[in-house]
Amino acid sequence: PLVDDTLGVVPLEVLFAAFAADDWQAPGELMAKLFRESGASDLEVGPWASGDGVAARVKGRVRSLEMRVPVPPAPMCPRETRCATTWHISLSAEKLLLES
Repeated sequence: PLVDDTLGVVPLEVLFAAFAADDWQAPGELMAKLFRESGASDLEVGPWASGDGVAARVKGRVRSLEMRVPVPPAPMCPRETRCATTWHISLSAEKLLLES
């Protein structure tokens, strides 16, 4: 895992609020910590999708993110690479889903 923390007993709604925050780069935000710990830089976080497109067909929320991430050392490989990801978050009564 990129980040391994013991959170104790945390209601799913509290975690969902942290993952669903509009500003993932704000100091103290859980996602800001994730990206900092992973060595990501030059983050360009897109807004949460809305409207009739993908957002209307998906349960939960969807957004895109572009960043630079470190690459494990290997011959002929750069130290970092650009990465484009799509993030999806969904909350039900018994489960929180965060995927990219």
